[in-house]
Amino acid sequence: MNFLGMILASVAFSQRAAVSKASPPLRLIQEIPLSGIQGRIDHFSVDAERERLILSTLGTVEIVSLFAGKVIHSITGVGKRPHCCS
Repeated sequence: MNFLGMILASVAFSQRAAVSKASPPLRLIQEIPLSGIQGRIDHFSVDAERERLILSTLGTVEIVSLFAGKVIHSITGVGKRPHCCS
């Protein structure tokens, strides 16, 4: 299990709650294996409407379904730094 995957799943689901000083601390809701990812995760974003997490890694962009709890699509061939402009 990728530890960062556990953290990201918790953060992604917790973002639904209203953020305020009275918000409870983050808690682990589910673990999502990210076994196909090599290297580091550079950037990520949450699509709350579709319950997806989008990760930019070294060489791929991964789409994770938070509902299904798994990687649903990998975009390859984007170079070593898909998060950069050039």
